Amino acid sequence: MIRRGCWTNFNCIIRDEEAGATIFTIDPDAASPNAMYQFGTNYKPNVSFAVPLSPRGSAVGSYESLVTNQPSEYYLTVTDSNTDAVDFSFPVTSRLAGATTVTFRLVGVSKAASPSGNIDFDCAMTTYTPGTDTFAAHSTTGEVTATLTPAVQNRSVAVTTSAHTINGGSLISGDVVFGSCEVDATATTSTQMVDFRLWGYVVVTLSANSLSD
Repeated sequence: MIRRGCWTNFNCIIRDEEAGATIFTIDPDAASPNAMYQFGTNYKPNVSFAVPLSPRGSAVGSYESLVTNQPSEYYLTVTDSNTDAVDFSFPVTSRLAGATTVTFRLVGVSKAASPSGNIDFDCAMTTYTPGTDTFAAHSTTGEVTATLTPAVQNRSVAVTTSAHTINGGSLISGDVVFGSCEVDATATTSTQMVDFRLWGYVVVTLSANSLSD
């Protein structure tokens, strides 16, 4: 067994010598588990988690079995209207602090016998610091497109967006994020909206600064 110890009052550092940069630092004397395990600026791993979606506008949500005896799940149905949206929110933990960009993954399915056309969403999110920031209308600044194109009845399709720059600045531990994926009626070509179901969760992917919260 080969053992490498962190000397008393010293940190253990893994470096990318080719780039001359720190990949990972362990500080046994750090004041918190988060500070004890820190990734370098350009070496932060991604963290993904599913966040529940809430309907807005004429959109509705309900539990449904898409086919007989299939386990039920929460789905949303939207109309081809710019005022329809699916919203989400989540708290920022210390492990996510410092993140500046995010991607969104949506999953949908059509119950139509012969699905045609696409359903287009524009997604963005904003971070708010409690006690400092005042809530405002959803910001569409930097929104990214999520286009779902079902082709076979009851066969799910998924899309992951390009990176969105988080509105409000980099994430701070204790912040609360509010986001939305709004229907783009112009870009949506499907005429079978009543048959389309959007899975009731969005998977967000952010960078992490530490192994621990």
